[in-house]
Parts: sequence; C-alpha cells; structure tokens
Amino acid sequence: MNKIQVNKLIDKVNEYFSVDMRDKTRKRDVIDIRHTFMYSLRNRGYKTAEIGGFLDKDHATVIHASRKVRDLILVERDMSRLVAAMDEVIDSYILEEKIYSRGGNVDNYESVRVNLCRVLEKFCDSEEERAHWLSKSHISIDEYKSFTSRFL
Repeated sequence: MNKIQVNKLIDKVNEYFSVDMRDKTRKRDVIDIRHTFMYSLRNRGYKTAEIGGFLDKDHATVIHASRKVRDLILVERDMSRLVAAMDEVIDSYILEEKIYSRGGNVDNYESVRVNLCRVLEKFCDSEEERAHWLSKSHISIDEYKSFTSRFL
C-alpha cells in the first residue's frame, strides 16, 4: 500500500471504531484498536518496520502488539471480536480500493480473482453469461480484460 492508501485505511478504521489511532494516548480502547490494527496487518504479510511507519511507531512496538493480541485472543472473547471486526474493515477497504500488493489475504484475493477469470474465459459460452458472473463477483469488464491479457 502506498501512503495515500494507508492514510485512507487508517481514517476508515478510525471512523469505524470512533477513535484516533495516531493519538499518543494510553487509553485502553485506543491502544487495543492500534494493536489489533498492527496484528491484522502483520498477519497479511506486512513487515514490522513498515507497519510501524504507518503509525509512527518502531518495529519493536509492532512485535509487542502482535504478540499481545495473539495471546489475548485465547483468553478474551472481546479481543477476538475486535480482531474479527478489524479484519472485516481492512478486507472491505482492500475490496473497495482493489489493492493487490502484499502477502496473505491480498495475494490470495488477487489469485482467486484471476482464477475466476480463467474459469469464465474457459467455460462461459456467451458474453452475457460472462458479464453476469463478473457482476456477481464484483469484477469489472476492464479488470477482467486486464487479468486475461496479463495472466491468460
């Protein structure tokens, strides 16, 4: 993700959870959101220094946050709900912005879309049928053409 995309994602998370993750506060609700954000990005394959740069923290803070969230998920039901909500916010942003750049869910997301285009190319008999399935999959015609020209 580039800086603009990261800032939009952080704004979306801040809006969804009604906090400011960039705030230097030690309030529990803000810290939990910030740590969960770091944990979710870490699970998507982003490097600790990269995640730290998103929030003006260093890599050790990201490592600590990821470990803490990982451990709390096992014992606190609220933390597992928070992680699920954070993942939903991040995934919806990735879908909206069509970001195909980094490990984990994002790469899998692109490969699923490319494979779907392959299947449609092979098995759809008509343009109408292909258009129907593309619309159901939230893939635009331009995106389909881009995938088929690059990967098929």
